[in-house]
Amino acid sequence: MFGLFPIIMNLFSRMYTSAILCGLILLFVRSSLAGDKVVKTPVVKTRTGPIVGMVQNKVGEDLNYFFGIPYAEPPVGELRFQRPRPVTTWTDVLEATELAPRCLQPRRSLQYVREKSSEDCLYLNIVTPKDSLSGKNPKYPVMISILHKNYIEGSGNDEIYLKSEFVKRQNIILVTLNSRLNIFGYATTREKDGIELNCGLWDENFAIRWVNSNIEFFGGDPNKITLRGQGSGAANVRAHVLSPYARDIFQNAIVEDQAFEVEGEQRLERVSNSTMITLERIGCAPLKNRLECVQDKDALQIASSVPFHWSAFAPVYEPNYIPKAKSDEEQIAQANDVNLLQGFATDYSSFPVSFNQEVYVKAEFTYQDALEVLEKYVEPGKVGKIAEIFIGDPRKAYSIQKLQKGLVRFLNEVGPVVLYYESLLTAEAENKKKGVYTYEFNHIPQSNDYQACDVVRELGVCFRAAQSFVFGEPYSNYWYHTDEDRKMSDIMMHIYGSFIRTGKPELLNGKGWPNWNDPKSKKANVATVILDAKSGGIIDRSNPDFYLDNFDLVRNSLLPKFHPYDPNVIDVQLQVNRRSSNTGFLYRAIQALAYVDY
Repeated sequence: MFGLFPIIMNLFSRMYTSAILCGLILLFVRSSLAGDKVVKTPVVKTRTGPIVGMVQNKVGEDLNYFFGIPYAEPPVGELRFQRPRPVTTWTDVLEATELAPRCLQPRRSLQYVREKSSEDCLYLNIVTPKDSLSGKNPKYPVMISILHKNYIEGSGNDEIYLKSEFVKRQNIILVTLNSRLNIFGYATTREKDGIELNCGLWDENFAIRWVNSNIEFFGGDPNKITLRGQGSGAANVRAHVLSPYARDIFQNAIVEDQAFEVEGEQRLERVSNSTMITLERIGCAPLKNRLECVQDKDALQIASSVPFHWSAFAPVYEPNYIPKAKSDEEQIAQANDVNLLQGFATDYSSFPVSFNQEVYVKAEFTYQDALEVLEKYVEPGKVGKIAEIFIGDPRKAYSIQKLQKGLVRFLNEVGPVVLYYESLLTAEAENKKKGVYTYEFNHIPQSNDYQACDVVRELGVCFRAAQSFVFGEPYSNYWYHTDEDRKMSDIMMHIYGSFIRTGKPELLNGKGWPNWNDPKSKKANVATVILDAKSGGIIDRSNPDFYLDNFDLVRNSLLPKFHPYDPNVIDVQLQVNRRSSNTGFLYRAIQALAYVDY
């Protein structure tokens, strides 16, 4: 036993020495990194003041990064719940080397606790190719990406370095922005109390105008600006397409996972309810001096009082930024004349089900259960027909997963029905001289935004599946993706890059992309492109034909009015549990989605 003692001591001595050496090496590395100086860009002289950024190699190539550029005055104090004001010009060189705070939002994860947030958040970021500042090259096309989640959370700061892969591979300039969210950006009341509507949209408008006026100084082409958004960001893109205040400040629009429309009275009702609940919680609900009251409150108190639901806040129709037309046709006809690229994931609406994969897999579920779910949202007499379209013959036996998948497909189809219908309207509007293009993203990633989509593969191609491929993240996050993912990312980056450059998307496989608004055709050239890694893109006409043929049945068979969205009672409404936990869950999923978009 005593003979082992020297051996053990020697082992501990070596481990101790190794630990010291590792510590010294780590200290040396940290000291070396700390001693490195940031490589600055040349000074860029903009119309609002001089700016200097930094040169960094985050994606295998030097790119220029400009972080935290103010595009409007801080919306604090008397400017809270008011339209943004033009930013005050500056004379000293602005050090644009650190990300500005994200806009105030509910802190529901460590990410949002860790990252700095503030009411003073109206800043944008610009990433450019290294030689864009030399003045020796043609001007680069620009993509402004609107990044937020359901108007509640998110930021233009999110994963900016991962998104830089797209800049490198497509030679474009990327702009991301922060705009006011939740009640700060979308407070809505029905009284004339001085609270402005759609402040978040006005923020984005100011950011777009700042880019339009100044991007040439960064090597960008102000005549080649594309707005791009996904989910709620895409809904805001379409709002800018519809707004007379956004005319002639961008040329192209990309809409991911959103139909091309803005809601009316239903949304106004629920957003107004959400606003009033927040005002009640902070003691500012009484009409007398309401604006002064809310402007005096602590911003964090307001943020912590916001109802946190999928659709608590969102843009609404109003006389100014989004004026309401008499019909869909008139609304589209009044829209800005831009090239439009619209796309959606194949299983666009499966994400509510993905929140509870155990229930999805294990619960009991029958055809009758499915019919009872549909009865809540389909006109009497049409339930059976809808069920046959999306599930199948009621006389046959179906697995639980098949029945559930049918209801998920029902959710999925409502969006495409509206998307294709609005595409058709857009193409047929008399003043439309530009292109209208649609795609369906049909590639299941190795790694999804929603974990459940990795666990339950039956959920298919989930909501937001395309976003990481657009930005080239299968290259930036190499080990989380497969070679097939990277092939798919090549396809998506080429499609978006070509559209940003020319206003027309191109496929890597050389196939032509049908333009719904083809001037050579006497009627709308109805077709979409199904995108997957194997084919590189298949032109499909039967898919949009199906949606357009069933437009009245699917969209108009949904009950025209739902119970107004009231966050005080919605949690009770959504706890419906009939026959099985899964029936109740799917019912809640459909109801929640109905409140979001339809």
